[in-house]
Amino acid sequence: MSKTRISLHLASRLLNTPLMVQASYLSTVIGSLQGRGMPVASLQDGDVSLDGQQLLEMAESYSNPRGTNMPYQIKGGVAYIPLSGSLVHKLGTLKPYSGMTGYDGIRANIDLALADPNVKAIGLDTDSSGGEVSGCFALCDYIYAHVRGKKPIWAIVNELACSACYAIAASCDRVIVTETAIAGSVGVICAHTDMSKAIEDAGFKITLFYAGDKKADGNPYNALSTELSAEIQDEMAELHQFFSNKVATWRGIDVQSVLSTQSATFRGQAIVDIGFADALMSADEFHLELINHAAKSGTQKPLGALKMSDEEKAAAAAEAAELAAKANADVATAVKAENERVLSILGCDEAKSRPKLAHALAAMPSMTLEQAKGTLSVAGEEKLTDGGQLEELMQEHSQKPLGDDENTPEKNDLQAANSLLDRAFGPKKK
Repeated sequence: MSKTRISLHLASRLLNTPLMVQASYLSTVIGSLQGRGMPVASLQDGDVSLDGQQLLEMAESYSNPRGTNMPYQIKGGVAYIPLSGSLVHKLGTLKPYSGMTGYDGIRANIDLALADPNVKAIGLDTDSSGGEVSGCFALCDYIYAHVRGKKPIWAIVNELACSACYAIAASCDRVIVTETAIAGSVGVICAHTDMSKAIEDAGFKITLFYAGDKKADGNPYNALSTELSAEIQDEMAELHQFFSNKVATWRGIDVQSVLSTQSATFRGQAIVDIGFADALMSADEFHLELINHAAKSGTQKPLGALKMSDEEKAAAAAEAAELAAKANADVATAVKAENERVLSILGCDEAKSRPKLAHALAAMPSMTLEQAKGTLSVAGEEKLTDGGQLEELMQEHSQKPLGDDENTPEKNDLQAANSLLDRAFGPKKK
């Protein structure tokens, strides 16, 4: 159906018929017909007359208000981010698409929720059997290390969170399960397809050309060797241990208790009993509990509103002093290195007969001594006055010490070098 036919259909439902809507909203709805095949020239609303452009702006402002056009739903200040279907790396969408949810979309939604002032807490609504290893642990580590503590982030198993999906749930502040939910399967699996017999029966012969003994490992045209099967099994064991270690860290439980589950799944209260979840609730109870928790925790306090104890203030001051000292040290090191670079270029043999070019090269921050030597060595010699430019400079300032204007003794190397540079090239521009 064309936009024009849609607009005509909407117009027949909006105009010349009784409606039960707020008056201000009627102007917005009528304005939405703008640009959809049925332009509205003007709208008389009591003593106010709105032209077509004003109606269009009203419709756009209503359809894209801050916080209502987000890729997640907000209920009572809680942003609900869905995790459903197969979890994959780099799907490129913010919402589940074609039976898949992307780790990149979950991360983007979480970041939006953290920055959204309408969001006081984040709820991950999980219903997935898992997915790819690639990208999963990066997302989980991000939630565990960078999201927790900023805004409450809870996961509800509603009704399924296995393997990769459970990993994401476990990295959150709390995991809540419904009465009939299934969770667990902390493990990895890999399937190899051996097509060699089918290809042979079909009358085909596939020849692989490759370099490197392991380049064709795992290809579907040959049966797996005993050695390769063992290597793949070892990889699965390593990933299983890695996964179990992560879950143990995120959930605060012993890693042996995770390994002892042997990648099994559990239902309802059993998930709580083994330490994979914190409580059993309905979806409504989860929602109310998270709202109350967010209200009590006072997430994302505005700048200046954070009250610190004397100990915290002292620790913050010490940290600031340490950072300042490190910054000063870094600056001093950088200045010293720059002075040494400049002086090494001006003092090299190739610069003696080409002082002006040497000065120009030294003024380039990225110019190294070796590069400067190479450039100077192929350049023509410059005409110098008797004694050379360096001697002229020394004679010009023979009555002034190479320090500050005051005759202060015991200047360190860095100050002396800065003073010499100032006299050679002029003071730095501010």
